[in-house]
Amino acid sequence: MRKIYSILFFLLVFSKIVAQEALASEKQAKKLFEISKNYRIISDDSIFSYAKKIEKLNKNKISKKTNAYKNVTLCLYYFEKSQENEAKNYALSALLYFTTIKDDEEIAFAKSILGRIYQKNSDYVKASQYYFESNTIANKLNLNDTKIFNNKNLAFLFLDQQNIPKALFYAEAAKKILISADNKKEIGYSLGILAEIYRTDAKEELSNKYFEQSFKVFENLNFENGKAWAITNWSLLKMHGAKKSYLMRITA
Repeated sequence: MRKIYSILFFLLVFSKIVAQEALASEKQAKKLFEISKNYRIISDDSIFSYAKKIEKLNKNKISKKTNAYKNVTLCLYYFEKSQENEAKNYALSALLYFTTIKDDEEIAFAKSILGRIYQKNSDYVKASQYYFESNTIANKLNLNDTKIFNNKNLAFLFLDQQNIPKALFYAEAAKKILISADNKKEIGYSLGILAEIYRTDAKEELSNKYFEQSFKVFENLNFENGKAWAITNWSLLKMHGAKKSYLMRITA
Protein backbone atom coordinates (compact mmCIF):
# COMPACT_ATOMS: atom_id res chain seq x y z
CA MET A 1 0.00 0.00 0.00
CA ARG A 2 2.83 2.37 0.90
CA LYS A 3 4.39 1.69 -2.50
CA ILE A 4 1.11 2.60 -4.24
CA TYR A 5 0.92 5.88 -2.29
CA SER A 6 4.51 6.66 -3.23
CA ILE A 7 3.73 6.10 -6.92
CA LEU A 8 0.61 8.24 -6.72
CA PHE A 9 2.53 11.00 -4.96
CA PHE A 10 5.24 10.86 -7.62
CA LEU A 11 2.65 11.06 -10.41
CA LEU A 12 0.97 14.01 -8.70
CA VAL A 13 4.25 15.90 -8.36
CA PHE A 14 5.26 15.04 -11.91
CA SER A 15 1.94 16.19 -13.38
CA LYS A 16 2.23 19.45 -11.45
CA ILE A 17 5.72 20.05 -12.84
CA VAL A 18 4.52 19.32 -16.37
CA ALA A 19 1.57 21.69 -15.93
CA GLN A 20 3.87 24.46 -14.66
CA GLU A 21 6.27 23.89 -17.56
CA ALA A 22 3.39 24.04 -20.04
CA LEU A 23 2.05 27.27 -18.53
CA ALA A 24 5.50 28.88 -18.62
CA SER A 25 5.97 27.90 -22.28
CA GLU A 26 2.52 29.26 -23.18
CA LYS A 27 3.25 32.64 -21.58
CA GLN A 28 6.60 32.91 -23.34
CA ALA A 29 5.07 31.74 -26.63
CA LYS A 30 2.45 34.49 -26.47
CA LYS A 31 5.18 37.10 -25.85
CA LEU A 32 7.19 35.88 -28.83
CA PHE A 33 4.08 35.81 -31.01
CA GLU A 34 3.23 39.41 -30.06
CA ILE A 35 6.80 40.49 -30.88
CA SER A 36 6.65 38.72 -34.25
CA LYS A 37 3.68 40.88 -35.28
CA ASN A 38 5.95 43.92 -35.25
CA TYR A 39 8.25 42.35 -37.84
CA ARG A 40 5.58 41.84 -40.50
CA ILE A 41 6.66 44.90 -42.46
CA ILE A 42 10.23 45.33 -41.20
CA SER A 43 11.61 41.81 -41.71
CA ASP A 44 9.34 38.89 -42.56
CA ASP A 45 12.22 36.40 -42.17
CA SER A 46 12.40 37.39 -38.50
CA ILE A 47 8.85 36.09 -38.08
CA PHE A 48 10.07 32.61 -39.04
CA SER A 49 12.85 32.78 -36.45
CA TYR A 50 10.28 33.62 -33.76
CA ALA A 51 8.15 30.66 -34.84
CA LYS A 52 11.21 28.44 -34.38
CA LYS A 53 11.83 29.91 -30.93
CA ILE A 54 8.24 29.07 -29.99
CA GLU A 55 8.70 25.55 -31.35
CA LYS A 56 11.75 25.04 -29.13
CA LEU A 57 9.68 26.02 -26.09
CA ASN A 58 7.47 23.06 -26.86
CA LYS A 59 10.20 20.52 -27.66
CA ASN A 60 8.55 17.95 -25.37
CA LYS A 61 5.15 18.62 -27.00
CA ILE A 62 3.53 19.28 -23.64
CA SER A 63 1.40 22.25 -24.68
CA LYS A 64 -1.10 22.36 -27.54
CA LYS A 65 -1.55 26.08 -26.89
CA THR A 66 2.15 26.76 -27.45
CA ASN A 67 1.88 24.80 -30.69
CA ALA A 68 -1.10 26.96 -31.70
CA TYR A 69 1.02 30.09 -31.16
CA LYS A 70 3.70 28.57 -33.37
CA ASN A 71 1.11 27.91 -36.08
CA VAL A 72 -0.39 31.40 -36.03
CA THR A 73 3.13 32.87 -36.17
CA LEU A 74 3.94 30.69 -39.18
CA CYS A 75 0.68 31.89 -40.71
CA LEU A 76 1.99 35.47 -40.56
CA TYR A 77 5.29 34.40 -42.09
CA TYR A 78 3.76 32.56 -45.04
CA PHE A 79 1.26 35.33 -45.64
CA GLU A 80 4.05 37.89 -45.91
CA LYS A 81 5.81 35.51 -48.30
CA SER A 82 2.63 35.43 -50.45
CA GLN A 83 2.12 31.73 -49.80
CA GLU A 84 -1.56 32.03 -48.97
CA ASN A 85 -2.41 28.31 -48.92
CA GLU A 86 0.27 27.59 -46.32
CA ALA A 87 -0.80 30.65 -44.35
CA LYS A 88 -4.45 29.57 -44.41
CA ASN A 89 -3.65 26.05 -43.22
CA TYR A 90 -1.63 27.30 -40.25
CA ALA A 91 -4.29 29.90 -39.39
CA LEU A 92 -7.09 27.33 -39.49
CA SER A 93 -5.08 24.94 -37.31
CA ALA A 94 -4.47 27.68 -34.72
CA LEU A 95 -8.10 28.82 -34.89
CA LEU A 96 -9.33 25.28 -34.24
CA TYR A 97 -7.32 25.02 -31.03
CA PHE A 98 -8.09 28.53 -29.78
CA THR A 99 -11.78 27.83 -30.41
CA THR A 100 -11.54 24.57 -28.44
CA ILE A 101 -10.20 26.37 -25.36
CA LYS A 102 -12.42 29.44 -25.97
CA ASP A 103 -9.53 31.93 -26.11
CA ASP A 104 -11.54 34.78 -27.64
CA GLU A 105 -8.62 37.20 -28.03
CA GLU A 106 -6.66 34.77 -30.19
CA ILE A 107 -9.81 33.64 -32.03
CA ALA A 108 -10.40 37.27 -33.04
CA PHE A 109 -6.84 37.62 -34.31
CA ALA A 110 -6.84 34.34 -36.24
CA LYS A 111 -10.12 35.27 -37.92
CA SER A 112 -8.82 38.70 -38.90
CA ILE A 113 -5.77 37.09 -40.55
CA LEU A 114 -8.01 34.61 -42.37
CA GLY A 115 -10.05 37.58 -43.56
CA ARG A 116 -6.90 39.14 -44.99
CA ILE A 117 -5.90 35.90 -46.70
CA TYR A 118 -9.29 35.55 -48.41
CA GLN A 119 -9.30 39.25 -49.29
CA LYS A 120 -5.94 38.91 -51.02
CA ASN A 121 -7.47 36.13 -53.13
CA SER A 122 -10.49 38.36 -53.93
CA ASP A 123 -12.92 36.13 -52.03
CA TYR A 124 -14.73 39.11 -50.54
CA VAL A 125 -17.62 37.10 -49.09
CA LYS A 126 -15.42 34.88 -46.90
CA ALA A 127 -13.08 37.76 -46.13
CA SER A 128 -15.86 40.02 -44.85
CA GLN A 129 -17.37 37.12 -42.90
CA TYR A 130 -14.12 36.57 -40.99
CA TYR A 131 -13.62 40.32 -40.45
CA PHE A 132 -17.16 40.75 -39.09
CA GLU A 133 -16.83 37.72 -36.79
CA SER A 134 -13.48 39.03 -35.56
CA ASN A 135 -14.89 42.50 -34.97
CA THR A 136 -17.79 41.09 -32.93
CA ILE A 137 -15.28 39.58 -30.50
CA ALA A 138 -12.93 42.57 -30.66
CA ASN A 139 -15.75 44.99 -29.82
CA LYS A 140 -16.78 42.85 -26.85
CA LEU A 141 -13.22 42.64 -25.48
CA ASN A 142 -12.17 46.12 -26.64
CA LEU A 143 -9.29 44.78 -28.71
CA ASN A 144 -8.37 48.02 -30.45
CA ASP A 145 -5.49 46.68 -32.53
CA THR A 146 -7.68 43.95 -33.99
CA LYS A 147 -10.53 46.38 -34.66
CA ILE A 148 -8.17 48.78 -36.44
CA PHE A 149 -6.74 45.96 -38.57
CA ASN A 150 -10.22 44.73 -39.51
CA ASN A 151 -11.66 48.16 -40.23
CA LYS A 152 -8.73 49.27 -42.40
CA ASN A 153 -8.97 46.10 -44.45
CA LEU A 154 -12.75 46.31 -44.70
CA ALA A 155 -12.29 49.84 -46.07
CA PHE A 156 -10.08 48.48 -48.86
CA LEU A 157 -12.37 45.48 -49.38
CA PHE A 158 -15.37 47.71 -50.04
CA LEU A 159 -13.23 50.12 -52.06
CA ASP A 160 -12.26 47.23 -54.36
CA GLN A 161 -15.98 46.65 -54.86
CA GLN A 162 -16.60 50.35 -55.56
CA ASN A 163 -18.80 50.62 -52.47
CA ILE A 164 -17.62 54.09 -51.44
CA PRO A 165 -20.06 54.69 -48.51
CA LYS A 166 -19.03 51.46 -46.76
CA ALA A 167 -15.34 52.04 -47.53
CA LEU A 168 -15.58 55.49 -45.92
CA PHE A 169 -17.49 54.10 -42.94
CA TYR A 170 -14.78 51.59 -42.05
CA ALA A 171 -11.91 53.98 -42.81
CA GLU A 172 -13.44 56.55 -40.47
CA ALA A 173 -14.06 53.85 -37.84
CA ALA A 174 -10.36 52.91 -37.90
CA LYS A 175 -9.28 56.56 -37.75
CA LYS A 176 -11.53 57.25 -34.76
CA ILE A 177 -9.94 54.44 -32.72
CA LEU A 178 -6.44 55.53 -33.74
CA ILE A 179 -7.05 59.13 -32.71
CA SER A 180 -8.36 58.03 -29.31
CA ALA A 181 -5.24 55.86 -28.89
CA ASP A 182 -3.00 58.70 -30.17
CA ASN A 183 -1.30 56.27 -32.56
CA LYS A 184 0.19 58.91 -34.84
CA LYS A 185 1.93 56.60 -37.31
CA GLU A 186 -1.25 54.63 -37.97
CA ILE A 187 -3.25 57.87 -38.09
CA GLY A 188 -1.02 58.85 -41.01
CA TYR A 189 -1.92 55.64 -42.82
CA SER A 190 -5.64 56.02 -42.05
CA LEU A 191 -5.61 59.51 -43.56
CA GLY A 192 -3.95 58.05 -46.64
CA ILE A 193 -6.67 55.40 -46.88
CA LEU A 194 -9.32 58.13 -46.83
CA ALA A 195 -7.39 59.96 -49.56
CA GLU A 196 -7.34 56.77 -51.65
CA ILE A 197 -11.10 56.36 -51.28
CA TYR A 198 -11.79 59.95 -52.33
CA ARG A 199 -9.34 59.58 -55.24
CA THR A 200 -11.28 56.53 -56.46
CA ASP A 201 -14.50 58.51 -56.04
CA ALA A 202 -13.04 61.30 -58.23
CA LYS A 203 -13.19 63.84 -55.39
CA GLU A 204 -9.88 65.54 -56.06
CA GLU A 205 -10.13 68.28 -53.43
CA LEU A 206 -10.85 65.88 -50.56
CA SER A 207 -8.29 63.37 -51.78
CA ASN A 208 -5.59 66.05 -51.97
CA LYS A 209 -6.53 67.30 -48.50
CA TYR A 210 -6.12 63.87 -46.89
CA PHE A 211 -2.93 63.00 -48.77
CA GLU A 212 -1.42 66.27 -47.57
CA GLN A 213 -2.49 65.57 -43.99
CA SER A 214 -1.10 62.04 -44.22
CA PHE A 215 2.24 63.26 -45.51
CA LYS A 216 2.50 65.93 -42.79
CA VAL A 217 1.88 63.36 -40.05
CA PHE A 218 4.73 61.19 -41.36
CA GLU A 219 6.92 64.26 -41.87
CA ASN A 220 6.42 65.33 -38.26
CA LEU A 221 7.34 61.82 -37.15
CA ASN A 222 10.37 61.80 -39.49
CA PHE A 223 9.05 58.45 -40.77
CA GLU A 224 10.58 57.97 -44.20
CA ASN A 225 8.65 54.83 -45.14
CA GLY A 226 5.38 56.58 -44.38
CA LYS A 227 6.39 59.66 -46.37
CA ALA A 228 7.32 57.50 -49.35
CA TRP A 229 4.01 55.61 -49.11
CA ALA A 230 2.00 58.84 -48.99
CA ILE A 231 3.91 60.46 -51.88
CA THR A 232 3.65 57.36 -54.09
CA ASN A 233 -0.13 57.25 -53.74
CA TRP A 234 -0.52 61.03 -53.79
CA SER A 235 1.32 61.21 -57.11
CA LEU A 236 -1.45 59.15 -58.71
CA LEU A 237 -3.91 61.95 -58.05
CA LYS A 238 -4.54 64.13 -61.09
CA MET A 239 -3.66 67.62 -59.89
CA HIS A 240 -3.08 70.93 -61.54
CA GLY A 241 -1.53 74.30 -60.80
CA ALA A 242 -0.45 75.14 -57.26
CA LYS A 243 -1.28 71.71 -55.82
CA LYS A 244 0.90 69.97 -58.37
CA SER A 245 3.73 72.43 -57.77
CA TYR A 246 3.51 71.82 -54.01
CA LEU A 247 3.79 68.06 -54.45
CA MET A 248 6.75 68.47 -56.80
CA ARG A 249 8.53 70.65 -54.21
CA ILE A 250 8.22 68.15 -51.36
CA THR A 251 9.33 65.25 -53.55
CA ALA A 252 12.33 67.07 -54.95
